[in-house]
Amino acid sequence: MFEDKEKPRVANVEVDDGSLPRGEVIVDSQWDYTSICRWATILYMVLGAITAFALVATHGLPKIVDMIVQAFPKDDIKSQVYCGLIITVSIVFSIPLSAVVMAAVNGALFGIGKAFLISWISMVLGAMISFGLGRWLFKDKIRQWLLDGQYTRVRRMLHVIEDDRNTFKFLLLFGFTALPVGIKNYFPGAMEISASLFFVTALIRCGWFAYVFVMVGDTLRRALRKYQHPDEGNWFKGGEVLQAGLGIVVMTTLFIYAYREYNKKLNEEEQQAIAESLSIEGGSAASHGATQ
Repeated sequence: MFEDKEKPRVANVEVDDGSLPRGEVIVDSQWDYTSICRWATILYMVLGAITAFALVATHGLPKIVDMIVQAFPKDDIKSQVYCGLIITVSIVFSIPLSAVVMAAVNGALFGIGKAFLISWISMVLGAMISFGLGRWLFKDKIRQWLLDGQYTRVRRMLHVIEDDRNTFKFLLLFGFTALPVGIKNYFPGAMEISASLFFVTALIRCGWFAYVFVMVGDTLRRALRKYQHPDEGNWFKGGEVLQAGLGIVVMTTLFIYAYREYNKKLNEEEQQAIAESLSIEGGSAASHGATQ
């Protein structure tokens, strides 16, 4: 059985199945994987915004777009493979912003259908590679991180996925939580979670992400085309713009729903743990009084 190392204020429930211990562990603020990913993402976004602004200011947006189109010809299979590989590598190395930008670029370059397939397959491939690395290469390290109390909430969320009757639901919602993409893909691999079930949920969530960002990219392409050639007719398609907006709204709703469902489940488990603890203490007190 796994046991927590000494940590301040531990409310723990004993388990006999060899799994990681439950419980809320309150630790001092420290630089862990989550903090590093959060600040790295912020830094990446700031540097990306500065770079994009500098390029647009010096070359102009139309020229930048022409450079991208020339770098990735629309009908070149190598361009499509390269764009897909960029997404896959970004997912494996936990750089989601690159994957998002590249999915949007795919939508602008290759059209909705082809761009969706490229982005979807690449995202799922990246998620499955990460899951496999978490299971066969980093399993001991990830479980040690969980034991050290650095990811108490994540550990409890993974226990919900492992033990709850609604495993599929919570594993799917885990992909819509506001956690670093590395935790979403690597950590389930270190737990007793079926690879086939993870694959199915990855198909669903990656499909939705790919669809939304490809639609956004295609919408931006149409807007830029209208800006460059205002007299060539209406390049906007209201239905596609509506789909992109609706996709973003639904994705945001899923994030909120995932947050609420996990909070509800974790609160239920916490209340159950408190009740069991009080029951054990009451039984011990009664037994002690009877012996006297």
